[in-house]
Amino acid sequence: MKNLQILICEDNQIKAKAMLRCMEKFFEYGIKIDVSYYLNTSLDNIEDKKYNLIFIDINMKESIHGNYDQSAGIKILNKIEQSYTHDYECILCTSINDMKDLLQPYKEKYEILDYTYTHSDNDILEDNIKTILIEKSKKLGINLDSKQYDIAIITALQDEMTQVRNAFDIYETKIATSNGREKYDWIDVTCTNETHIFKAMRIEKINGKSISLISASAVKMGMSNTAVLATKIILKYKPKVIVMLGICAGKEGDIELGDILIADRVFDYQAGKVKQKGKEEVFYPDPDMYSLNSTFLAKFDDKKDAWTNDIANYWKKSTNDKTRIDPGVKIGLIGSGAAVMAKDNTFMDIEDHNRKILGIDMEAFALFVAAEKTISINKPIPILIKSVQDFADKKKDGEEDDQKKDYYRQYGSFSSAIFFLNLCHEYLIDYIEQGT
Repeated sequence: MKNLQILICEDNQIKAKAMLRCMEKFFEYGIKIDVSYYLNTSLDNIEDKKYNLIFIDINMKESIHGNYDQSAGIKILNKIEQSYTHDYECILCTSINDMKDLLQPYKEKYEILDYTYTHSDNDILEDNIKTILIEKSKKLGINLDSKQYDIAIITALQDEMTQVRNAFDIYETKIATSNGREKYDWIDVTCTNETHIFKAMRIEKINGKSISLISASAVKMGMSNTAVLATKIILKYKPKVIVMLGICAGKEGDIELGDILIADRVFDYQAGKVKQKGKEEVFYPDPDMYSLNSTFLAKFDDKKDAWTNDIANYWKKSTNDKTRIDPGVKIGLIGSGAAVMAKDNTFMDIEDHNRKILGIDMEAFALFVAAEKTISINKPIPILIKSVQDFADKKKDGEEDDQKKDYYRQYGSFSSAIFFLNLCHEYLIDYIEQGT
């Protein structure tokens, strides 16, 4: 099944952004849509990329400092007709009555969109574009349910995802206000016969570069549930990066409560064999080890401290809690197991075989295995960023520690999301854009 490749050629940024938002809403951010604001960039894009649905303004500026060309759209159309051999559909757009006469020879072959735009007409524009997208996709033989996202975000539990999305909302509000643009919101992704709830969003840098996100929480904690969700997302939405946010346990003395831990390697610390040795049972570990992408590891190690910037301020905006300072961050080995650990000597038992361990959880290993084993080409890069909620000792079962644990679960989920957003704006958006 072909993918939809859309280009909007429009020099009026208000109209272009209105069209873009209508399309993004319709496709739930799951389709990449390019925008060219001038004749010269439109011609360059058409030469560089094979679009199959192109919206063309007729009267456009030649370049950023150029004059208006009343036949710019016709020149773009001629370029397409001369160079494209694949199936495509063009929509000729104008709001000027005089331009409509110019388009008479093209009316039989191409659709004309009269898009005189005011804010009060936004519903009309949205309905017109929705109709066009449905009709043209059907004509091109494209499945509108086929969506693709740049990054997938998962958590072990829904309450962790609630804090993650809350962090994204607060961060995005600040960025959008600073850039003088409309804020992106989480929107529900339409799914049938589905046990998970997916929501999508877009994040955008100051320079206009942006990436799409798909998010969902597992049904329950644990490696099996994480493996199911990660595998499903990889097959259905083909992300370039799959990241898990939330909370974990940390090794007391090496890391503090609330600190952020990035996995450079993950393993299943319960994988192995138990043998009878006299009257004792002896565990012989035999774990596989999966590693963080080496390019990411080098970059994260260099920039990790800077990416904790403003976490405390964002948390204060969310909760009015003024007691936090920006957390510490470490990169290290994380082990995964099938059980919640609440006993003394948890880390000592594991350290007998993996002395460099910094944290444990119930999901990291499953994330990395799913990323490596689900598909053979275009594999997503797994990232695990979690905040330390407790030290996996018996103290975590007391009533007082339950309150502390709940606090650090909320704070940890929130802070891991802000850290990841800083990472995206400072590095990951550019990394993904350069690779597409």
